[in-house]
Amino acid sequence: MKTMRTVFSNRNILGIALTTSLITLTDMGWRPFWGLYLKNELGASIAAVGLLSMIQNSERLLFQLSGGTWLTSGVGGRSSSSGLPFG
Repeated sequence: MKTMRTVFSNRNILGIALTTSLITLTDMGWRPFWGLYLKNELGASIAAVGLLSMIQNSERLLFQLSGGTWLTSGVGGRSSSSGLPFG
């Protein structure tokens, strides 16, 4: 408990943790209904729903895994040895 209090005493870490938690909570709330909304309300075909889901997941992988490293490398000025966030 003391370690958690020490970590979250940094306002930047607390802000990132709360923002990430809020984004994840809202994402998990609407994601199960997104395909039904596209199909029933907008009249999208099953192939179009699958294509849009694939684009969403690919975009998430691109920006969360490798894109974050490229962005911080370019903006922050540090060089990275690989395209991975821990590299």
